Amino acid sequence: MTSAADTHRSPSHTLGLQPLRAKWGWIATLGVIYVIVGLVALGSIVTATAASVLLVGVMMVVAGIAEVFNAFQIRTWGKFALWLLLGALYILAGIATFQNPLLAAVLLTFLLGLALVASGAMRLILAFGIKESTP
Repeated sequence: MTSAADTHRSPSHTLGLQPLRAKWGWIATLGVIYVIVGLVALGSIVTATAASVLLVGVMMVVAGIAEVFNAFQIRTWGKFALWLLLGALYILAGIATFQNPLLAAVLLTFLLGLALVASGAMRLILAFGIKESTP
């Protein structure tokens, strides 16, 4: 059963939603676009995988170029070399993604799987830690 307190929200709670309510049309449009793109991706998983891997490759090359430009703004030698090396590695990884998108897709999926396993394990550890600490 709901109480009167549940149905009447405080003014401070609704004030935080006002900027979002003003843009609800854009949010709904973005939701429709995401659903359509998701369905297209599910319909052609191979094409969607290739497109996402190539997009990651482009982002890596762009990030690498930005890192190299940033390296020249750093004045100390140690930081300059580190930024330059990091930028070069990003660029090389992006180029490798273009040359072998299948390997890149496998590696990205593997890294995603590792991240999900690590995240799940940490949540389990935290959950059992919380359970034991409650009186």
